[in-house]
Amino acid sequence: MIYCKEIEDYINSKEYKSKEIHLLIENIIKPLLISDQYFDAETFRKCLQYTEKYYYPLFPFQKFIYALFFFYEDETKMFTTFDEFFIMEGRGNGKDGFIAPLADFFTTHYHGIKGYNVDVVANSEDQAKGLTEIIYNSKEDNKSVMKKFFRWTLEIIVNRKTHSKISFNTSNSKTKDGKRPGMVVLNEMHQYEDYSNINVHLRGKGKVKNPRVVIITTDGYVRGGPLDDYKEISKKRLNGDLPKSRMVPIIFKLDSEDEVDDPSMWIKANPSLQHMPILKREIEEDYGKMQELPHMRPDFITKRMNLPKEDADSAFCTWETVMKTNRPLPEPNGALAVLGIDYAELNDFASAGFLWKDGEDYCWKQHTWVNKNSPFFKSIKPPLAEWEEKGYLTIVKTPTIDPDDILDWFFENAVYFNVQIIAMDKFRWEAISEKFENRGLSVVTKENPNGEVLHVRSGGYTHNELAPLMDVVYTNGKIIYGDDPCMRWYTQNTGVKRDGKGNKTYFKIEPKLRKNDGFMALIHAMTQRSRLDVPEWNPDGNPFM
Repeated sequence: MIYCKEIEDYINSKEYKSKEIHLLIENIIKPLLISDQYFDAETFRKCLQYTEKYYYPLFPFQKFIYALFFFYEDETKMFTTFDEFFIMEGRGNGKDGFIAPLADFFTTHYHGIKGYNVDVVANSEDQAKGLTEIIYNSKEDNKSVMKKFFRWTLEIIVNRKTHSKISFNTSNSKTKDGKRPGMVVLNEMHQYEDYSNINVHLRGKGKVKNPRVVIITTDGYVRGGPLDDYKEISKKRLNGDLPKSRMVPIIFKLDSEDEVDDPSMWIKANPSLQHMPILKREIEEDYGKMQELPHMRPDFITKRMNLPKEDADSAFCTWETVMKTNRPLPEPNGALAVLGIDYAELNDFASAGFLWKDGEDYCWKQHTWVNKNSPFFKSIKPPLAEWEEKGYLTIVKTPTIDPDDILDWFFENAVYFNVQIIAMDKFRWEAISEKFENRGLSVVTKENPNGEVLHVRSGGYTHNELAPLMDVVYTNGKIIYGDDPCMRWYTQNTGVKRDGKGNKTYFKIEPKLRKNDGFMALIHAMTQRSRLDVPEWNPDGNPFM
C-alpha cells in the first residue's frame, strides 16, 4: 500500500470535482496506490520544500498532481509510471505558476539527472516566456543563493551542477531538430490545428532518462485537432479502456452547461478558485459581462469552464446594454474626430457618423440614407418615416443613394469638429470615389500620405482586433449615441460570429431586413480612435476646412 498524504487529502476533500476527476481517482489513482509501483516520497518532499522556499505554497490539488510525477515502475527509477500528463484547467487558474516550480526542480541535483532539459513550447513568444519569466524572477529574488547553482537570462536558465537548461520555444517548427529534452511543456494545445509543431518538439523525447511530456491547456474552438484527439484518448483512459497507457488525464471542467449559472460549481473547472480571491472576482465579472453581451457566453463557457460551446453565433449585446448609449451627446466644440462610412449597396442603406471623445466616453453622431426603391423598403418594420422626421435618417427616392448627399451632410457638420480622417472599407470606395475626389478628398497611400480617406482592413482582422475594446466600451457604458433609435436598431441587429480559432467577426443577424450599416460605420471609425487623443497629422488645424 502506497501512502501519500497529499494524494489522500485531495481524494478525501469535499470540494466539487468534475466527473473526469472522479474517474481519475477511482480508475487510476486508487488502483495505483495498491499496486507494486514505487513512490519516491523523499524526492517529492524535496520538491515541495523547494517550491515553498523559492516560489510559494502550492494548493492541495497542485500537490496532488505534483505527487504523480514521482511514481516509478520500481525502485531503480528507470521508468516513470506516467510519462505524459494531460492537464486541462479553466483560464486564469494559474497554469504557468503551477508548472514553473516543477520544471525548475527537475533541472536540479535533487532530481539527480544531468542534462534534464526543459523545453517550454507555446504559440507565441510572449506566451512561452510567461512560464520561464516566473523561474527567472525566482532566481532574481533569491540571487545570493541561486547564483551558486544557476546562471540565467530571460531566454535560458542553466543549472551549473547538472547542466540542465530551461528554454522557451514558439510553435514554429523550424530549427528544432536535434534537441534532447527531459521534459517538454506544451502550453495551450487548444490553438494547434495539427501535429506538425507538436511532433517536431517531441522528436528528441527518449534520449534522456525519465522523459516527461506535460500538456497544459484550456479548451478552445479548434475542432478536429490534437486537443480533441487527446480528449478522446483521455475518455478511454479514464474509463479503463487503455490499461497499459502511461498517460494520466487530469481534467477540470463543468459536467454540463446547466452548471454555468451555479457559481458553487465553478470550482470544478477552476480548482484554484477557493484560494485566489482575484480569480474569483475576475470570473464573477466575466459572468456579469456575458449577461449584457450574449456573444461572450461561448468564451466564458469554453475557456473559463472548459465546456466547449458549439453555438458560435450570438447577438452582440442585450437591449439593456444598448440603452446605456441613450444619453445626451456632449457638444463637440471642435473636438478631434473621425468620420466612419459604411454601406452594403447604394440602392439600399448607407450610413456615416462622427466619432469623438468626451473625457473617457466615446461619442457617436450618425446619419443614414435609405433608398425608397430598395426591394426591402416596405418590409422593414421600424418607423423609418418617424426617424426621418427626427433627423436621424433621410429617405431618398432616386435609383441609388447619391454620394454627394453624404458629402453635403459631412461638410455641413464638419465645422463643429476637427476632423482627422475619413475611414471606410476599401471595397466600397470605387462606387463613390469620383464624387469624393471632385470634392478634393483623396485616398491615403504611400505616395499620398496626407490623403483624407483611409481604407481600413475589412472583415475579421479588424473586427477581432476591436472586439475586446468594444466589449469594454459597451458593458461599461462608455459610448454615447444620444437618443438615436436608428443607431440602437443597428446595434441590436449586430451579431458576433466565431471561426475555428475563436476569432470574432461582426455580422447582420438577418441580412435583408435587419440592417447594421451605422454600427459598421462606427467600427471603421473606431479603428482610428488613436487620432481622437493626439492628431496623427496636420496638427495645424482641420484638414477638411
